[in-house]
Amino acid sequence: MGVILFFGVTIGFVAALVATFLLAVRFVGAMMPRDDDAAAARRTIRKGAVAGGLIAFVPALLLATVIGATLGGTYGGALGDAAGARDSGSLAGVALGVFAVATILLCLSVALGAGIGRWLAGRATAED
Repeated sequence: MGVILFFGVTIGFVAALVATFLLAVRFVGAMMPRDDDAAAARRTIRKGAVAGGLIAFVPALLLATVIGATLGGTYGGALGDAAGARDSGSLAGVALGVFAVATILLCLSVALGAGIGRWLAGRATAED
């Protein structure tokens, strides 16, 4: 059962990183100013988004493992019992639970970092 938990957490967290990257590219791209003079503002927003994601990486991994794997494994195991395959239900439940919790936490932290970067960029242009 320990190997199943490890693979479920690994699959869920890697999928969460990919989903967070794809969502962050779209979201941060939408926050970027479109004019040609705003190259410094775009860099500040990108740096804020990266900083937000990096700051939340380890806490997201821990919370996703504790909360997502616990809830996902419990519900996945119950659904697997009903279908007659408890181990595969637990694996899918752990992976989905970790995926959901990690994606939510990482996307929120990237959005918060990009928002702070946009605020800082606005302050820098207001002072000029």
